[in-house]
Amino acid sequence: MAETERQDENVFALAERDILEALAGVDALLAPANVSRTSPGLKMIVAEREVRVRARAAGDRLLALLAPDSLAHDQQRLGLALLHASHVIGAMCDECVDLSRLAALPGPDDNEVAAALASMRKLCRSQVRTAAKALAKRSEERAARLHPVHAEIEALNNEIGGHGRVAEDGAVGYQALGSAVLTAECLTRVSEQAVDIGDDVVLAVKGSARARQSPV
Repeated sequence: MAETERQDENVFALAERDILEALAGVDALLAPANVSRTSPGLKMIVAEREVRVRARAAGDRLLALLAPDSLAHDQQRLGLALLHASHVIGAMCDECVDLSRLAALPGPDDNEVAAALASMRKLCRSQVRTAAKALAKRSEERAARLHPVHAEIEALNNEIGGHGRVAEDGAVGYQALGSAVLTAECLTRVSEQAVDIGDDVVLAVKGSARARQSPV
């Protein structure tokens, strides 16, 4: 029995490590160099697949532990939080692939839109790192930081969307603004998914969490 428990603990620790490393991989995928027009789409697809496979493998390990219902209650809650994180990371990878495809389109001519996108990307990467630290440290305080930053990202998203509506008269390159609007939406969804992971930390620690932000 003791040997089985030790094996389960090792598998659990390995799964958690893979989840945290996958989140670090998402952060790297969001780096400007990985979503620029000079970065081949194939390179992004290969990189995100490595992240996705790592997260999925962690999820499979966690399912194998959770299915027999042999874990302690607190560990079960953490295991469910990590399992959900593995699915969220897959959704984050989807957004990163979309960002890479959008980067192939012309960039916005509007300096304010370009600056807002740059700010969103920086904040979004910070969200992923904060979510990972909250998970690693079981920190409710770090998880709480995700919500106000997400509000900033949503405000920038709305600002960019406003520019897109103004641009419908063709005064500014509409295609460029259209890609900027879609890019902003992708970044906002990644931030929502990071908030979900943070809320799962609260669930693991306290047994309660806020309502879900994303549909994942």
